[in-house]
Amino acid sequence: MADAPVDLETLLMRPPTEEEARSWAVLSPALRTRAVDRITLLRRWWGERDGLTAKEAAAMAGVIPNRFYQMAAAWKRAPGLAAVGAFAGTPAPRSPRIHPLVNASLQANVVKVVADGGGKSVEAMRRRLEELVAADLRARQLAETGSSGAGPAIPSPTVVRAVITRELNRVGEAQLLGESIAMDCCPTAMRSPTGEPWALFAIIDRGTLRILGTSVGSLDDSVEGYSLAARRALVALAPVGPSLGPWARRTRRVDMVVGRDEAACDALIARYGNVEGAIEFKAVTRPRRFGSMLRRYVGERMGRVDLRPGWATAAPPMADGDPAFARWDAWERTDFEAQAWNEAKVIERAAKGHDRPPDELVALIRLLVGDGQIDPGTLR
Repeated sequence: MADAPVDLETLLMRPPTEEEARSWAVLSPALRTRAVDRITLLRRWWGERDGLTAKEAAAMAGVIPNRFYQMAAAWKRAPGLAAVGAFAGTPAPRSPRIHPLVNASLQANVVKVVADGGGKSVEAMRRRLEELVAADLRARQLAETGSSGAGPAIPSPTVVRAVITRELNRVGEAQLLGESIAMDCCPTAMRSPTGEPWALFAIIDRGTLRILGTSVGSLDDSVEGYSLAARRALVALAPVGPSLGPWARRTRRVDMVVGRDEAACDALIARYGNVEGAIEFKAVTRPRRFGSMLRRYVGERMGRVDLRPGWATAAPPMADGDPAFARWDAWERTDFEAQAWNEAKVIERAAKGHDRPPDELVALIRLLVGDGQIDPGTLR
């Protein structure tokens, strides 16, 4: 692991504002480094300058002298990230591809459309889904404004078909949270300082599309990558906090895309097979396996984390200006985007279920974490 990142509260010498915390979370490693250097420089400027001139300070900050004077004045008025221009490098908030109201209606109605679909074609279900969503939007518009005028737009037919296809895949495999689990790993566009692409490791619930845990690492050590993702998943399985359920009574199936460390993965699966009540644990070893389940359930990207399955064979050389990510920074971005995915894309189930995760899933996650005492009761 890379060194722990600079703590923002320590850097600012005060609790960060909500905007600062949000912006800091999505800054690239290079922009964070620049912000730290500029804050250190400004503290020196307004403290013990020790002969530092404005021209020298501007050169150290990478700006012209006039801009440095502006930064120094802004820092004196209100010390913070905005004063050093950190927000200027922050990616602008991404406009959602689908309006939240439209997305909510799509997710709610696609369940009904697929359930009622029978032998209908995807195209027929698409037309029906668009009709239901349009009716929802008109009703909401009328209730809120008294007018049935134009509201948020329904996405393209391609997007609507993708929503239906995803639901068809989900229905064919699982229902409640925890019933069927997909574990996948895939190279991403985030590069390490040595130029190697960081691989995303994800534990995904097929039934709800919830991402239970993520990490980043190397395809050469997928056991470690999944272990770190499982540590995140432990939070979802813990008895404290709100339940993510309804949970399935049992976990019936787990598919794991095996990294390049096939022998270590085989040993892990064999070890799990010795656990009483072990479930079907299938290793996915086909040549073009990396990212196959991530792309099926999540898509080609997860927010700003772009999947690059082709890079598992050979990644192109880094170009000048390509950002490099320490492992911690890549993982932090992945966590941020996984949380955003869960807030927007998870399918909530109204079916009756259980308050706590299945014993089989708890045992699996604890095994992945590396706890030799596989005792689901300790998490309940």
